[in-house]
This record gives sequence, C-alpha cells and structure tokens, in this order.
Amino acid sequence: VRDLLTRHLELTGSPRAKWILDNWNELNSRFIKVFPHEFKRVLGVARTEHAYIPSQPVPLTASMQQEQVQHG
Repeated sequence: VRDLLTRHLELTGSPRAKWILDNWNELNSRFIKVFPHEFKRVLGVARTEHAYIPSQPVPLTASMQQEQVQHG
C-alpha cells in the first residue's frame, strides 16, 4: 500500500497521499485487506481437491490410437 501511495503521490501530487505517507507509522495499521468471501471459498476448495495423477502411464485404447493416427 505504501508503494502504491508513493507512486500516486509522484504522479498526481495528491495532498492526501502526502499526508498519509507523512503519518504512515500511525496510519498503516488502519489499512485492511478486502477479500471477497466467495473468492476465499473457491481458493479453499482448490486447496482441498487434488487432481488425479496416475502412478503408472495409462495405455491408449485402440480407438485412441486410431484417432491419433487420423489426426496426427
């Protein structure tokens, strides 16, 4: 957040950004991270679900081999 405010101040000369940066030690604890509940839930589901990875290679069936020959 501090880097964003610094960049904003450089680009715009914002007196508000300057004031916040001048008082950073007192104000930095007031900033909070906003995280949508649904996005957090989706990330939690992604961590708990594991993709199936076979321990041995899966052989191609005859129909799969035929498709590869026709298209490859």
